[in-house]
Amino acid sequence: MKQKEKKKKDMGDDYSNFALRLVLVCTILILGSSIIFSFRNNFINNNNEKEDKVVDQELIDKLYGYVTYGREFQEMRYFYVNNSLTSDIFDGGEKVKYAFQFVNKDNISDLTSDSFTIDGKLYESFIETIFGENTTYYNLDEFEIVSTNVFENSVVNVKYDPDSDKYLVTKIRDLTVRNDNTIQPFYSKIVDSSINKADNTLSVTEKIFFTRIDYDDNNNVKLIRIYKDCLDQNLIAEINNNTGNQIEEFNMENYLDKAMTVTYTFKLSDDGNYYFDNSKIEE
Repeated sequence: MKQKEKKKKDMGDDYSNFALRLVLVCTILILGSSIIFSFRNNFINNNNEKEDKVVDQELIDKLYGYVTYGREFQEMRYFYVNNSLTSDIFDGGEKVKYAFQFVNKDNISDLTSDSFTIDGKLYESFIETIFGENTTYYNLDEFEIVSTNVFENSVVNVKYDPDSDKYLVTKIRDLTVRNDNTIQPFYSKIVDSSINKADNTLSVTEKIFFTRIDYDDNNNVKLIRIYKDCLDQNLIAEINNNTGNQIEEFNMENYLDKAMTVTYTFKLSDDGNYYFDNSKIEE
């Protein structure tokens, strides 16, 4: 009788040990799954955070080109004389000027040696490429601008004819370019770019400063004035060249910390394209 009771007791111990092992294995599996799940979520979230900061360089170059077109010339520095701009308050006539960057020989049918016309509807599509569909603007009766895509390095007159809804472009003169290209009229560098998925925007930040040059009688650079702004109101530095020789190189990095900082923001539209939304000159 005692042997039977002992066997039953041994069998009970075996069941208890088995149950204990089963509970222990299940606990390990649950804890392991939780750790793996947590790690996976953190990995995905970290990747998403990184994706917000990854911007296609080709896209950056295209959008940055939209807003910096023609800035080597005084008449195309609208972004640098306005501390804060939005697409809504952007001057309508200035929108017409910036759209001229898309005029090229491929969209001209009546090109002569000194003139051509652009259809108004086509030109409107150029404006909308930068500022979005149905953006507000007004046609300038007449303005002058530098042409680089059609009449290479030439000043042209652009006149709008409301009756035909066409822009007549006429070459006025060749652009005078100095032989000395050692010192540029401005120096700029993109210092940051990012995509914000939360509000579907892309931002590009640049540093830029402007130069004014005095030449000696031999057409050599005598003095370089470096300005933070394009209106020559905030002098950063002066460089005297007393050697009488051309300056062989100019290191822009020496002046970027005092340069103007401009951030351009573009908004992703429902059609999958980015359009100018706002710009701000940082204090």
